[in-house]
Amino acid sequence: MPNLQSMIGTMIWASIPKWGKEPTKEYKLHGVETSGLWLESQSLTEAVLGKRAAAETTTVLFVPFCQIDFVVGEVEQPALSEKSFGL
Repeated sequence: MPNLQSMIGTMIWASIPKWGKEPTKEYKLHGVETSGLWLESQSLTEAVLGKRAAAETTTVLFVPFCQIDFVVGEVEQPALSEKSFGL
């Protein structure tokens, strides 16, 4: 089973209720610390960029674990649909 450290650099889904009406969103995981995660968010990037098309740096945000309900990642193995198999 993967751990968060092994998922750095990948896209994950996380539920962060304090971030509005749609708390579960896709983020790029940039780092893991003992108290939380460093995340990149497309909506955060666009807010920081404003009307500019690009910036020299990427904005990341630290989110403490106490504000995260859950994190969803992927593992390298086939995924099967029980419904498609009639189960």
